[in-house]
Amino acid sequence: MRLGPTSRTGWFVAVAIVAAAGASAAAQLAPREALGVPVPADMPRLVPSVNDKSAEGKLFIGTNSGPGYLLVFENDGTPYFYRQLASPTYDFKIQPAGVLSYWEGPPLNGWVTLDHAFAPIDTLRGTSQYETNHHGFQLLPDGHALFIVDEKRQRDMSEVVYGGYPDAVILGQHVQELDADGNLVMEWRSWDHFEITDTWQRLTSANIDYVHMNSVGVDFDGHIIVSSRHLNECTKFHRQTGEIIWRLGGKNNQFEFVNDPGMFSTQHDFRAVPGKPHHYTLFDNGVQHEPPRSRAVEYRLDLNAGTAEKVWEYVPEPFILSGTMGSVQRLPNSNTLINWAHPGLPKVTEVDPSGSVVYEADLDDSPKVYRAFRFPLAAVAPAPHLTVEPGPEGVHLVFERFGATDVDHYRVYGGDGRRAGDLIATTKERSIFLAPSDLSASALYSIKVTAIDEQGRESAESALHTFVNHFPGRGGNQIVNGSFSGGTDNWQLSVNDPARAQVIEHPEGGLAVEIEQGSESPWHVTLEQESLGLERDGEYELRFVASAETDYIMEVSIAGPCPPCVHYTDMGYLLLGPQPERFAHRFTMEKTTTFSAELHMLLGSAATTVYVDSVSLRRLDQQPTSVTGPSAPADAPGFEVAPAYPNPFNGSTRLAFALPEASLVNLAVYNMLGQLSLRLPEQRFSAGRHEIQLDKQLGGSGVYLLRLEAQSESGAKFVATRRTLMLH
Repeated sequence: MRLGPTSRTGWFVAVAIVAAAGASAAAQLAPREALGVPVPADMPRLVPSVNDKSAEGKLFIGTNSGPGYLLVFENDGTPYFYRQLASPTYDFKIQPAGVLSYWEGPPLNGWVTLDHAFAPIDTLRGTSQYETNHHGFQLLPDGHALFIVDEKRQRDMSEVVYGGYPDAVILGQHVQELDADGNLVMEWRSWDHFEITDTWQRLTSANIDYVHMNSVGVDFDGHIIVSSRHLNECTKFHRQTGEIIWRLGGKNNQFEFVNDPGMFSTQHDFRAVPGKPHHYTLFDNGVQHEPPRSRAVEYRLDLNAGTAEKVWEYVPEPFILSGTMGSVQRLPNSNTLINWAHPGLPKVTEVDPSGSVVYEADLDDSPKVYRAFRFPLAAVAPAPHLTVEPGPEGVHLVFERFGATDVDHYRVYGGDGRRAGDLIATTKERSIFLAPSDLSASALYSIKVTAIDEQGRESAESALHTFVNHFPGRGGNQIVNGSFSGGTDNWQLSVNDPARAQVIEHPEGGLAVEIEQGSESPWHVTLEQESLGLERDGEYELRFVASAETDYIMEVSIAGPCPPCVHYTDMGYLLLGPQPERFAHRFTMEKTTTFSAELHMLLGSAATTVYVDSVSLRRLDQQPTSVTGPSAPADAPGFEVAPAYPNPFNGSTRLAFALPEASLVNLAVYNMLGQLSLRLPEQRFSAGRHEIQLDKQLGGSGVYLLRLEAQSESGAKFVATRRTLMLH
């Protein structure tokens, strides 16, 4: 690796980075890898357990829990392509039209197509009067597209079933075909062909998803086939007239099942078998089987005889139950690829026609996967893909020009603010660690990367990544401007209708948020800071000082970007009063390492003014290397408050707690409006474990906050709030 000039330090050599980082940065200098390939810290890795004579092609996987990732792997688990998305994804595959596609959720909510250089082509949806559904989409060779779309209607279900809601909301699904210009050429509506009583869903619910269509495709003769999970039915209809040709399974089944008296239930991914007319595969979730079990199955339909013959199935031993999702793909060599969808179950099982497993693999963090596929792919990205991971002691860059076999080295460009015009490093590796001394002192810093091939030609530039230039050191405060001495720098106050709020001057320092109008949703006023790093299994402590002009309930959590809003820790409900109090919350990061966590302080529950100061987030299980921002005294060891038990309760409940030293203890109970419901007389407790019992003295049923405050003889003060639900 060779480092280039920066605007501050001129030329320097590789050893400067290592020396500046020091031994404590060793973990950051050794990035997460998948078979020697550097990958993002939160990217799932494929771990095969069987790798024998599989079909040709690469494995396509999209994750729809945790971080949303598009993933392409070689059989041994070597990454061929990856991309993190803003939300969970579904159905990443190569379409019959030859392009790649996947579903991207909010805020996009559409089907994204990519070329074979992984560059976006378009985002496709059904017509605007309906919501496009994420369960199925086909882009055909002639440019036509098949969509599943959703429509809600209100219906008086008391006219259909005793106990039905008079204003029930019914969710139906329709199939739309749009031509290459986006014109609607066919629409097939569930209302016109499926009765509400065809469903196995409960008809006395306020909301009824009566069809739950989860796949759409083209049969061998050009007509349309769909799977409807909540009908236990697969249906074929005429593409031009919309007339139903046959119904397989469910209450309106038209076939006698041969060799399969239990039929299928709650199925997914109904597909015509290529080259075998009247043969179909599906993933039988099998929730209604006795015992419940999932399988892949193939049927041959004889329309003259009216039979559905089971001609092949794969049922693992011991049984697997995958209650939702799942997929089956018949491969060109007659093998079958099966996805079992759920955490702890294989995401890819490939079996030969005899049912022998020739390939099996799971993702190491075992997220949910809606479908998995195998396709041949030879693609070269025009530019490197860049991941930027700021940590406590510097920033870690991971980059890869996917599919390129002639990369000689990479160039890293950086710069102040939102520009990256200075060459700051060249490297033959696919990752690099930059310490603070390698960057300028600018509050914001930007990075981009290019690839240089063996002929010396430079590729297109990666996307520009901008990050906060703040590296507190191991054990240091990750929160930037936690004392608000820089005003609202690095903080964002998010206000959504109908709430109204603004930041006002606070003469004693810290931050004051005036909530002029509250909302039923506290998140309508949120104070937040982004780009926080949490490492898996790390122990952390979040601290801050807060108060309010009136008794007030605030919620605090640390989560990933929304969507998908992965929660990492939650302090729950905190009761604020006029006197500033120091809150502390310790937690272990149990999910995959992330560098994009966000601190959320939800303030919008009512009108008042909230004061916040001295915010810090530190890792506790590492020796500090440097500290920035205000320090806070540690909690005395041994102070604990357990959740109320039993909870909910209708007679009495107990609050257990432990004290590190003799203390005066006050317990106050508040309702969800912040009003005082009960205050017990102050009591003195010795060091050790104790409990306080509460009987039916709180008032009416509902949720209550139990606020325990302890003042020790040495002057230390401890406060904790727990929630309980009282039932009459």
